[in-house]
Amino acid sequence: MLDPETVPVVVGVGRYTQKRGTPILEALSPIDIMAWTCRLAGRDATDSFYSSLHLLKQVDAVAVVQSATEARICHKFPRGLGTNISPNWPKSLGKAVGIKDLPWERCYQTYDGGNSSQMLINSMAEKISNKEIRSVLVSGCEVLSTLMSALSKGEIGAAQIREKWNEPLASSKTPVRVGPEYCDTEVEIKHGLHVPIRVYPLFEQAYRSSLDLSVEDHMLNQSKMFSGFSKVAAENPEHSWFPTERSPEDIASPNSRGNKWVGYPYTKYHCAVMNVDQSASVIIMSEAEAMRRGISKSKWIYLHGCADTIEKMTLRRPQLHRSPAMRIMGREVAKASNIGSMDMIKYKDIYSCFPIAVSVVARELGFDPKDGTKLTLTGGLPYHGGPGSNYSLHGLVALASKLRADPGSYGLITANGGYFNKHSAGIYSTTPYHITHPNAVKWSRMNPKSYQCELDNGPEVKLSNCPEGLGTVETYTVVHKGKGNEYRGIVIGKLNESQERFVATSNDTKLMRIMKSREFLGQQVNVSTDNHTGISTFRTNIVNSSL
Repeated sequence: MLDPETVPVVVGVGRYTQKRGTPILEALSPIDIMAWTCRLAGRDATDSFYSSLHLLKQVDAVAVVQSATEARICHKFPRGLGTNISPNWPKSLGKAVGIKDLPWERCYQTYDGGNSSQMLINSMAEKISNKEIRSVLVSGCEVLSTLMSALSKGEIGAAQIREKWNEPLASSKTPVRVGPEYCDTEVEIKHGLHVPIRVYPLFEQAYRSSLDLSVEDHMLNQSKMFSGFSKVAAENPEHSWFPTERSPEDIASPNSRGNKWVGYPYTKYHCAVMNVDQSASVIIMSEAEAMRRGISKSKWIYLHGCADTIEKMTLRRPQLHRSPAMRIMGREVAKASNIGSMDMIKYKDIYSCFPIAVSVVARELGFDPKDGTKLTLTGGLPYHGGPGSNYSLHGLVALASKLRADPGSYGLITANGGYFNKHSAGIYSTTPYHITHPNAVKWSRMNPKSYQCELDNGPEVKLSNCPEGLGTVETYTVVHKGKGNEYRGIVIGKLNESQERFVATSNDTKLMRIMKSREFLGQQVNVSTDNHTGISTFRTNIVNSSL
């Protein structure tokens, strides 16, 4: 018989988007905006504001998704505030919602990465199943819009933020870290592959190569998909940072109003926007605890299955347009949910930092990528807004409403961190867990290590750390800065003689414009490496008299 003390259920959800342009002194701090969405989640669970306050005070644990805001705050002025506002964000959040004496060992925080919010839910669900905790508050935010606005005003703005956001705590103990941490490799950093907008266009071009399409045709297709995303954002103005429906042509063209090249073939409208003020929170507890708290079963959302995987480093992947980790994640989450197949999934929110992130998930999991309105519940990171690692928690909040309104249906959340490095997924439904798992005695999470070994032992490409000679381009991008000016060309390819993988860059403006004006996939390039810096550069004999 299934033990209700071991079955996690989502009982309350809340999200909030602060109005763009809110004055600095009126804007919510990171802790305050998370506390607000926690209260919204409590009210969602209890249908009463006052009951929600009592519910929050009795939560066992607090788990916070790492934010880019926190990292930016810690940078020295003028890039940041030069100090963290709290040594322990989960502890500060617990204090803000009325939890007294929250033990240090029940303060959890992830590392950075878009997979983090779903991975954190998977981890907290397992803790409930193991009876380590009975309930947990999961929250996250970004308030980069307010922070950057303050920093733009110099020390005066920074001082205002320091005073308003500071959260002193008696204890300086840092939270318990949850999940995998990804560190960029030396070769990636040297060649600029530690910034998403420089890496995802490389995946996009490799994907285009696999489809044998021109840049124009391929990016119009991708822009049609993202036009659907923008339509969903426009239909949800309360929660969207950019609630404007955009045509495929507007998204694809660097010359449309407000648009520009960012990382060829991506324009600004293809890209996630992190400078937002957004938060989302959920309350999870065991079935038994939910019954003790008197929370209506009409609120309960079950996590029927989950999975977490890690991909090989970018430059060692045999195919840059595929993701074995996503494929295995999909296989394992479907298996864990015990619902038969992905055909049972009615609602989806696919992590959407760039078009390729959606296309690869669709390819690996067998979804049709053409209609973007069926792949997001929020509008995605470029249009709903991309509150960093916490985005997928917004997707879950939106999914909860869909599932409650359509009892018995199933929904999928996928989350992607780094450069297709870290993946997490969850399948949810109002259908009780014992219906899909009739022989289970407790809720269970398959240990990710049991299938991660399949990925770790998979094939990989040999990488040349000091490439020299002729090579063939597998994929390429041109990085832009400012108003859309060419800044750096990047190619990934294989050396003709050894077939070792290489990455190389160029700062030649003429060459970068050639890369944008003609097909560069399969191009022959000469590669050389500076023995002092270890940076590889490329050149080509192409002559284009029109440039």
